[in-house]
Amino acid sequence: MEYGSCHEGWRDLQGQALTFIIFICFTASISAYMAAALLEFFITLAFLFLYATQYYQRFDRLNWPCLDFLRCVSAIIIFLVVSFAAVTSRDGAAIAAFVFGIILVSVFAYDAFKIYRTDIVPRATQGDQQ
Repeated sequence: MEYGSCHEGWRDLQGQALTFIIFICFTASISAYMAAALLEFFITLAFLFLYATQYYQRFDRLNWPCLDFLRCVSAIIIFLVVSFAAVTSRDGAAIAAFVFGIILVSVFAYDAFKIYRTDIVPRATQGDQQ
């Protein structure tokens, strides 16, 4: 199954698009917060590239589900803090970035939940049985 046609691929693409929209909103309003959105954009783009090209399989010693889970958790923390800090400016673009930030936090929270349920928990129960 191709990565772009599966649910994980679409969630990453949604996160990528929302991160880019938030980056544009922060660039239009408060340029101090655009670095967080840009950093998360590049991190998500790197994971999207690694999964789409199946290049991550060459690094078999890394726990990719755990890294993907930590990427989602860090994005949730970063965008919650930045979104609430940006909304205090009362600028129109900052309020739009806040709204898209909350939507993006929910997308990343769902992604982290699905990664935890499908990839991390089954590995822990398999290790307990052996």
